[in-house]
Amino acid sequence: REYNLRPIIKKPAPGKPFPGGADHNINLNFAFDPATALFTANNHTFVPHTVPVLLQILSGTRDAHDLAPAGSIYDIKLGDVVEITMPALVFAGPHPIHLHGHTFAVVRSAGSSTYNYENPVRRDVVSIGDDPTDNVTIRFVADNAGPWFLHCHIDWHLDLGFAVVF
Repeated sequence: REYNLRPIIKKPAPGKPFPGGADHNINLNFAFDPATALFTANNHTFVPHTVPVLLQILSGTRDAHDLAPAGSIYDIKLGDVVEITMPALVFAGPHPIHLHGHTFAVVRSAGSSTYNYENPVRRDVVSIGDDPTDNVTIRFVADNAGPWFLHCHIDWHLDLGFAVVF
């Protein structure tokens, strides 16, 4: 179990040592909509782009929020501490969630109700579990500028909209 792992080099989680102790506290409720056969995050399905998001933003022709359906992009300022809570999605789970561009602290793992702010595991992929009571919380510092993708690492789930951009 992931919650039994301890890093060799002790490093506390960024932010304040309690739930919600970050600059941005985001709860991502993932679901599968059988009517559309698509995944959602907070009731929004991610739609991939034919031209990379960063290229469109840097060209000045598009604003980040114009590039994806409402709810697919979250504004984060450089240097902010971000906390993301992800309840388990039982359908087709467990789901390995991957964040590009950052290493995050897993402050609450699937299968545990205990928070670890003192010396959490560091990862770029975490399982959100497959038990209805599982709830995973991660934290990271937005210290790598640009739009970064968070998605299910099962490719066909990504193809069905299981993603957001920070």
